[in-house]
Amino acid sequence: MTFGGGEPLLHAPFLRRFRELCPPEWHICAETSLAVSEELIRTALEAVDEFIVDCKDLDPDVYHNYTGGDENLMESNLRLLLETAGPKRVLVRVPYIPEFNSECTPTKNAGILRSFGVTRLNLFDYVIR
Repeated sequence: MTFGGGEPLLHAPFLRRFRELCPPEWHICAETSLAVSEELIRTALEAVDEFIVDCKDLDPDVYHNYTGGDENLMESNLRLLLETAGPKRVLVRVPYIPEFNSECTPTKNAGILRSFGVTRLNLFDYVIR
């Protein structure tokens, strides 16, 4: 089961309780931007089997212009996930976003993410219609 839409880690206590109630063979994923507190990340670690991280960009200006958020928070939480959950439980999605970054950005970001310890990457293009 995958929790996404908005930011599911804002509801990490619910995810933990859900894990307690669901059958143990269920695989629980959370698709997240990691734009939450460290406390919520640690709570989610108790419940989530796989984290699908939406990494818009590692350039702080591009990240902020696209999301309005802080790239450093996402990066800090990603490092925490990699250290505590391990790279096998983390899939990082890295997009090319027309008008925000360049076509070579996903490849550049992938190299940086690998230096953090990320082993599972999904590079893709946003399709704007």
